[in-house]
Amino acid sequence: MNKSLLLTLCIITMISINCKSPVQNKIKKAMKESRVDKVCRSIHRTNKIAGGLYASYFKNVELDGNCLTIHVNAAYHEKKSSDFELRWNGKIKKSMPPQVTLALHAEKGGEGYEAKDFILKYDLSEIKAINPNGSVFITLREYGERIELGKS
Repeated sequence: MNKSLLLTLCIITMISINCKSPVQNKIKKAMKESRVDKVCRSIHRTNKIAGGLYASYFKNVELDGNCLTIHVNAAYHEKKSSDFELRWNGKIKKSMPPQVTLALHAEKGGEGYEAKDFILKYDLSEIKAINPNGSVFITLREYGERIELGKS
């Protein structure tokens, strides 16, 4: 009986060592399908209005220095992270601290029923230059919280 218990414990241990968590598996699959940015990309300065994303929601938004990382779940089965743009029209609201509005955009096409996770990274150095010694408030359209860039 002790041998069977020991054998069972060995098998369970071997399985648990070789298994990855569901989150690790999702991230690995997303990277393979080019749905994860490896470096911060530039924001796209344009007067074109950014259309809302198809069947999407923001899972998480975080700042690491001047790099904004956006975790979005969107129903675009043929899209890659490089198909998304973070758009800014260049307008600055005159307030203290200054405020800007950004919008995440993806061209229409490739919409589907299966939502996928995308991890997008954008360099906000151009926006930080508005107030280099202070903060800039960022409103990301369709995201419920204001983001403070440059807080102490």
